Amino acid sequence: MWKKTVFTGLLVFAIVSLAILFVFRPIAASHPALQADLPKIVALRHFYASTQAKWRYRLSPDGKYIAWLEAKRFRPALWVRPIDGDQTEIFNTSDEIRWYNWSANGRYLLYQANRDGWENDVIVSIDVTDPKAEPRSYDFGQNVKSRIHSIPSESGAEILIGHNARDASKFDLYRLNLDSGETTALDLVSKSGVSWRVDRQGEIYARTVHETPDDWRTELRQADGSWKQLAEGGVEDWFSVLSEPDEDGKILALTTLGRDKSALVKFDTLTLDEQVIFEDDIVDTRWIETHPITGEAQSAVSYPSLQRRVYFDEAYEAIMNSVPQEGPTALHRVSMTHDMSKMIVEAEHSTKGWSTHLVDQVDDAITTIATPPIAEHSDYLSEMQPVTFTARDGLTLHATLTKPKGVVDAAPTVILIHGGPVARSAWGYNSLHSWLANRGYVVLDVNYRGSGGFGRAFREAAIGEVSRKMHYDIVDARQWAVDQGLADPNSVAVLGGSFGGLKVLTALTENPDLFAAGVD
Repeated sequence: MWKKTVFTGLLVFAIVSLAILFVFRPIAASHPALQADLPKIVALRHFYASTQAKWRYRLSPDGKYIAWLEAKRFRPALWVRPIDGDQTEIFNTSDEIRWYNWSANGRYLLYQANRDGWENDVIVSIDVTDPKAEPRSYDFGQNVKSRIHSIPSESGAEILIGHNARDASKFDLYRLNLDSGETTALDLVSKSGVSWRVDRQGEIYARTVHETPDDWRTELRQADGSWKQLAEGGVEDWFSVLSEPDEDGKILALTTLGRDKSALVKFDTLTLDEQVIFEDDIVDTRWIETHPITGEAQSAVSYPSLQRRVYFDEAYEAIMNSVPQEGPTALHRVSMTHDMSKMIVEAEHSTKGWSTHLVDQVDDAITTIATPPIAEHSDYLSEMQPVTFTARDGLTLHATLTKPKGVVDAAPTVILIHGGPVARSAWGYNSLHSWLANRGYVVLDVNYRGSGGFGRAFREAAIGEVSRKMHYDIVDARQWAVDQGLADPNSVAVLGGSFGGLKVLTALTENPDLFAAGVD
């Protein structure tokens, strides 16, 4: 009986959802500021439920295949074809695939599946050389969480994984042979937490050990098997090793030790001295791109406003800059062959989404292999722009602003409050921004104090201020939007989830006169 009830409930839910997406027409804007020539209203399904979307393109390490995710029967499925052919194979699975990658030998596609609803992930492989292959699960026991740690570039059919079968509170490190399913223990953890760095063959060369959740030390493995400490710190510090030592004993690291914002450094493991290679004076460095074989730094990326890229390799800079760009664009290198002869680069635009390009250095060619469906509606969408304003105590706050087209006066406004709180909003394509602005709302996404990415002092400015100065930042954002003539002071809403949801409730409780509505 219960099965019939559940089925009926799901059927009703599906019918209502489809009706919302495809039948009910959007309500036209009625605010006086939105009575000019407004853009066409783009249906909700184009932002959130497009069946034409293709995403997460990935090259096999040897360059023979290209894979991607695409909906089939309303579920994400893995699609694979030879890089020089058009015979596509589709690997259906009942699993919800959100992330996947290739094995080093290019034979297997790998992903993690949550099958029990308790996030006890199992590791799954699919043999792309066999069109009839069924997903193979590597399950290490009931109530055991497993995860892919890394896929070393010269490890063939082996990958490194972690699972907590031995001790539910700790993840040990193992080598998994994808052909045989056999595992070999590499490090059985005795401390509260350990993370590892491995070389191209999958051998551990560095680790970070957490004696307690608030204290850590990073160590380098010596030739005799002992460990040499390189750095130590607390909860607000990090020292991320990016490359194994070169012939002079130097490594690349991204670190916040002794500074307000993270910096890329070349660190001497013999003398423990460092040389700063790159440091953004406004924000933390977001990520570093390195050569997959040599480990040399090729570029550093940060987001002080738009994406900022600093290159250390002129040839690599020329390749990236050859990718088609139209207006403000953020570039993302998402996949490459081991020899870097082929790369997949995504170009992100705030109204066109993420377009995908195949860069072939052998043939000196760039091919656009996917354009997001939302790009067809870009003429009706509004560009996002980075803005800054000053909080009442003088702290500079960063935000992103999306204004609806056709606005003739101060308009209804939605202030977005991200979760975390140690997260941040950054410039790029955002479906929520685009959808709301298309409906006539000004969207202001605020990086209040405590947000990540703006340095140690900015994070620590939130200590003890959860319902005071952090809340004032939202109030000050509203006032800035009103002062700029963007927001109708009588039509400002707040919207947020997780920690952002808490701040929505704070805003409605502390200042109900300032906010007309809130969505937690």
